[in-house]
Parts: sequence; structure tokens; C-alpha cells
Amino acid sequence: TIRTLESHIPEIVALHPARIDLAYGVNDINIGFWSTAEEYTTEYVAILDQIEEQLPGIEIYVNSTLEVQDWALYKGDMWKYIPDWNVEIRRMCEENGFTFVDNAPTTAAHQELYDADGIHMQRAFYPYWAANMVLATYEHAAEDAYSE
Repeated sequence: TIRTLESHIPEIVALHPARIDLAYGVNDINIGFWSTAEEYTTEYVAILDQIEEQLPGIEIYVNSTLEVQDWALYKGDMWKYIPDWNVEIRRMCEENGFTFVDNAPTTAAHQELYDADGIHMQRAFYPYWAANMVLATYEHAAEDAYSE
């Protein structure tokens, strides 16, 4: 969960990265620590602010939560709200200068790459996911260049 992210801040800072890609959500949404997406993003942004404080200028990329397949929704009561939580995560990113990485089109295009549980992705999905993150980086750089 994002709560474990906070415990890794010293390790992240020690690496002095120029950027960080984060992917949280499926466990977070269903675990019950947060009743609403707003509560979740309030805590999330506070953690990301700590990272920015200690690493000025870092670029933060926040992946949308990967959706589960419809037939697997019975395994987690809150998973049906993933699209709604992603709207709030996108809003958090836009309001705080983080880059939102929308993975919904990528998972939709590769439904066959879900594991048998309908929740997790097979290893073969990872190159598509990585390409989506690279594309977000490219688009972010292009926006920055255009705005200068």
C-alpha cells in the first residue's frame, strides 16, 4: 500500500533519482484503510510531498490503478470503484504537478494477459505497461518543451 511507500522514502532519497514511477492501488482500494478515494489521495499526496521536499525537482509519475476483470469483482467489494478512484488519482496529479499514467487503455487492449485470478497481470503484460510509462514520459517532456 502507499503506507509502505512512506517507509521507503529514505531508500528513495539515497538513490537521488531524477524521476520515480509509482504503481499502487489494487490492494489499497480493497484493504479498508480509506473509505473514499478522496481520503486516499489526501494521504497519497502527503507522502509524495515528503518525497518532493527531500528531492527537489524530482519528476513523479503515478500509474492509474490497474483494473480487475469484471468476473473477478466478487473477490474484492471495492474493486468495482477502481475507475472512480482513478479519476480522483488523476485529479490529485493534475492539481499537484505529478504526471498521471493512464493504464486503462493498455489493460483493455491486453485482456488475455490477466492471470487466471482475473486480478494480476502475467509477466507478458509488463513490456506493454513499461511502454505506456515511457510514452507518458515522452509526452510529459514534449509538454514541458512546448510550454517553454
